[in-house]
Amino acid sequence: MLIKTSYHDIPTKANGRAGTIRIFIIEPNVPDYPEAKFPGCVVFSEIYQVTGPVERFAGNIASEGYVVALPSSFHEFEGPEAIPYDTEGTDRGNRYKIEKTVEAYDEVS
Repeated sequence: MLIKTSYHDIPTKANGRAGTIRIFIIEPNVPDYPEAKFPGCVVFSEIYQVTGPVERFAGNIASEGYVVALPSSFHEFEGPEAIPYDTEGTDRGNRYKIEKTVEAYDEVS
């Protein structure tokens, strides 16, 4: 099945700080049926945010007929870009997973 990718930047407050979270969307693309509906799922990424391998994994799910949402999990620490697969990036991702609070997953107004 064909797929298409897009993203939405959503305003949020994580730990009381205003910002945005980027949610990448990978979904089936059926041009002859633009109103087609599909079930969905959320794929949380590894400590490197949404990387090529994570995006390919989500693309495989989407090609089976699912809408897949991939949030940039560390949006309160940095932008939506993937964290590099190197020593500094690994250290950063490991630090973020420890510093991120459970409350940061909730919207606070």
